[in-house]
Amino acid sequence: MDFKQLEAYIKTIELSGFSKAAEELFISQPSVSNYISSLEKEFGTKLIIRTRNGVKLTKNGKILYEYAKNIISLKEKAFFSIKSRSGSTEGKIEIYASSVPAHYILPDIMIDFNKVYPNMRFSIFQSDTEDVISNILAQNCELGIVGSKDASNKCNYKFILAEELVLISPGDAHIPKNGLESYIYSENFIVREEGSATKYHAEQLLKKLGIKPEKLKVIAQLSDSQSIIHAVSRGLGIAVVSEIAAREHIKNNLISVIPVDIEMPKRAFYFVKKNDSILSPQAELFTKFVYDYFNRLTG
Repeated sequence: MDFKQLEAYIKTIELSGFSKAAEELFISQPSVSNYISSLEKEFGTKLIIRTRNGVKLTKNGKILYEYAKNIISLKEKAFFSIKSRSGSTEGKIEIYASSVPAHYILPDIMIDFNKVYPNMRFSIFQSDTEDVISNILAQNCELGIVGSKDASNKCNYKFILAEELVLISPGDAHIPKNGLESYIYSENFIVREEGSATKYHAEQLLKKLGIKPEKLKVIAQLSDSQSIIHAVSRGLGIAVVSEIAAREHIKNNLISVIPVDIEMPKRAFYFVKKNDSILSPQAELFTKFVYDYFNRLTG
């Protein structure tokens, strides 16, 4: 067994086909087939089954895939560590992130990271929390940033930072000092889509205020915080959103924060990866940078 065999095996699985794996690795399709046949002969078991839709892993194939990913990751980590000693730190970092981290947290961090590591590149894929976790579990990416945890115990979560949610209205709205409950029920309400961590935390906040989410006058369901904040600023209705996302609009008086009589709950953001997976050296370098970044901010 060698690295080329494992790399061909991983690519065949990830791209669901021998020809696609060959194209990605710049080798012939027969070479990919030979690599995998050699692995099956060495392990004495069938690893991959060809289907009309691509390839399917056997139970033993799934076990080897997990080990193969970690072996290749360790190899890359070794090369990365040695090359970085000579100042040649380069590579690509892919992150799936929910909307608030993707729009409002990662850009500032990436600017500072780029100053230290100018040869590192990023690919950021924005989705809701539920979808990010699904992609992590499907091994479409190694690292994600989300605003809540799932209950499957299949992922590892590490805290990054916490923030408050805020209840917002248009900047020129007349907000009564009393009768908050009646005011919220009387106004149009804008919500996030199903699967969004913001939607989940917003419903928890409303319940603490004695508001029943199912009785709200929901005027729109939008897929990101930017769209909701802009809609509120234009007078479409009120909403519960991330304070980080709303900060600039509040500062410029485009929206107002509706005062409430309870302590606003905080929600956390986490790095998420699949249990037992080994991060690539690039991803590991970035996660350490992020932890240090917020430690400096909080003193």
